[in-house]
Parts: sequence; structure tokens; C-alpha cells
Amino acid sequence: MNRESQLLVHLQGHAGYKILEDLWRIRFAEIQEKRDKAAQRGSETAWRYWAGIEKGFREAVVTLEAELASMENEVDREQSDERFSAIAEELKGETVS
Repeated sequence: MNRESQLLVHLQGHAGYKILEDLWRIRFAEIQEKRDKAAQRGSETAWRYWAGIEKGFREAVVTLEAELASMENEVDREQSDERFSAIAEELKGETVS
């Protein structure tokens, strides 16, 4: 497993990462609440402001999650390749014997 894969596995298993995800959810909920309150007040400028903040926040989190998913897929592929190589070597050894 390469260094990036090891770091990804370590990151996702770390309790701090779970806390960070929870903080992102809380912050996103706060942004949505502020957007909704601005809409209820009829303040279009404030609503547009919070809608823009929400969109940027969502894009940042979605991009991060997509990159992490891509790295996970790469780790899975590497692990599959390693298992396949081990099986192939084992089969080669049995055929030669």
C-alpha cells in the first residue's frame, strides 16, 4: 500500500475526522437555518448571501468527499491487484512444481 493510501486509512479511522465531519454537518445546518430565516424575513439580499455561502460550502464538502472516495477506490484497486498478484504467483508455483 502506498503512503497516500496509508494516510487515507489512518485519517478515516481517526476519531478527530469523525468529529470534523459532525462539525461540518452542524455548520451546514446553521447556514441553511440563516438562509431560511432571511427568506422568511423577505430579505432577498441576505437570502442570496446565505444561499451563496451554502452553495460554496456544499461544493467544498462534495469535492472533498469525491476526492476521498476516489482515493478509497484506488486503495481498493491496489489491494485487489496485490491479492491477484499473490494468487497468480501461487498458481505459477503450483504449475511449475
